[in-house]
Amino acid sequence: MTKNYCLVESPFITYRKQIIIISAIILTIILISYILAPGIQEATKKINSKLPSTSNGFKTIIYLIIVFIIIIGILAYLFYRTVIYRRLERCLSVYELPNYPQISMNAPPTKYQNPYFNQEMTHLVQDFYILSAAQASLPCGQYNDLSSKEALQNVLKRGARWLELTVYWTPENNLDKNPKAYLSTGDKQEPTHLIFNPNKLTLEDGLKTIGEEAFKNTNIPLFICLQSNKLLDNGMLPSLFLEKQIANIWAAAFYQNIPLAKNLGLKDSLGNVQMPDAMGKAFLILNWTPSEESLINLTTDVVRPSTELYPTKGIQTIKITPADLPYGNVRGKFVSDTEMIEFNKFHLTRASFTTEPSVNNLTSPKADIANMDTTESYKMGIQIVPQHFTVFPGTKDATLKNFEFFKDGPMKLKPEQLRYIPKPAPPVRKQFEELSYAPQEYKDPRPGFAELQI
Repeated sequence: MTKNYCLVESPFITYRKQIIIISAIILTIILISYILAPGIQEATKKINSKLPSTSNGFKTIIYLIIVFIIIIGILAYLFYRTVIYRRLERCLSVYELPNYPQISMNAPPTKYQNPYFNQEMTHLVQDFYILSAAQASLPCGQYNDLSSKEALQNVLKRGARWLELTVYWTPENNLDKNPKAYLSTGDKQEPTHLIFNPNKLTLEDGLKTIGEEAFKNTNIPLFICLQSNKLLDNGMLPSLFLEKQIANIWAAAFYQNIPLAKNLGLKDSLGNVQMPDAMGKAFLILNWTPSEESLINLTTDVVRPSTELYPTKGIQTIKITPADLPYGNVRGKFVSDTEMIEFNKFHLTRASFTTEPSVNNLTSPKADIANMDTTESYKMGIQIVPQHFTVFPGTKDATLKNFEFFKDGPMKLKPEQLRYIPKPAPPVRKQFEELSYAPQEYKDPRPGFAELQI
C-alpha cells in the first residue's frame, strides 16, 4: 500500500505542534506576568482609572474575554494556514515533480489476426486493462475536502481513461425544489460540510471540463463511472428529475462522442463493445439502474454491488480494504483463480480499494487515501483498478508500479491466456460401437436361442 504526503506543505503544517506549544507558553507567561508583575498591574490601574467605576468581577471578565479572543484569533490563523492556505495548489503540486510518470497516449489495437482461423478479428473492451482514476475530482482526500476542475484535467493529462466520480445534490431533503447535482467533496455528510469549497463544483462544470480535455490529440475511449452514495433501499436514485438532469448534462458535454446506438440503452455489457466502435467515444456507467428513459438511452452499463460475485449482468466489483491485504489481496475474495480468470475473459471486473475517511486529512492532506499493489489483480485478468493519482509516486511503491505497467498506453492488451480467443470446434470423433451405450441387437449364435436387444 502506497504511503503519501503533500509535496509542498505550509510551514504551519510542518511545525504545527511546535507552534501550538509555543503559543500556549506565551499566553501562560502573559497571565503569570499580569498576576506577579507590579508594574503591569500599576499600568492597568491607571488605564482603569480613566474608565467608569466597575466591580472587580466585571473587570476580570473583560480580561478573560480579551485573552479568549487572542487565543481564538491565534487558533483561527493556525487553522487557516494549516488547513485552507493554498490547499489545492499543495495537493496538485505532485504533478510538477520532474520524475512524475508520463504515459504515452498510444492508441490500443482494435483488431488482431486469429491464428486458429487465419483471419482478422476484432478486440473487445474486456480484452484490455484500463488506467483508472479513483475519485477523479478530489485532489486532496476523501473526507471533508474539495473538488476541482484542475484535478479532473490533471488525471486526464496523465492518461486516465476510466474516471470515477461521485455525485450528490442539494437540497437533499426536498427533491421537489429542483435539486442540483454536484461532484463530491468526499464527505459522507454531504452536502453540509463544504468549508473548503464554497464554490462547489457542479456536475455540469465537471463533465464539461472532462469533455473539453478528454479527446485532445487522442481518440482512446473514455469511460466515466458516475456513482451516488444516496441511493434508496432498492438501489435506485430517489428522483427521476435528477436522472433527467444527469442525462441532459451528459448529452451536452459529450454530444460529439456519444457511442453508437447498439452500445447504449443497457442492451449489452460494456465489455462486449467492439474496439473499433469504442474509439473516440465516451461511455457512461452508473452504480444504479436508471429509470428515466433519456438516462437509460445514454447509459452503457451498470456497476454491480460488491456483494454480487460473478454477476450475469453488469460490471463486477471486488471491494478491497487494508485488512484484506495480508490475506491474499484480491485473491482472498474468491475461491478459485481459474474461475476468476475465466469470468474476466467474458466480463469486466473492477477492484476497488477503499480506506476509511479520517479527520487527519484536514491537517495532513491525502492522509486518508492510498493505493494498493495492482499486480495480483492484473494476474487475475481484472481490467479496472482505480488509483488516486495525487498519491506521491515513490521509487518502488504501488503507484509507480501501476504507472510503469501502463507506460506504453492507457489501455493495455491482456495476455492471450487471460482473454478469450475463438478457436474452431474440435472434430467430432466417431464412437466405437462396442463402447456405445446405445441399444444394440444381440443374436445368440447358438441354435434355438432368440435375438435380444440390450
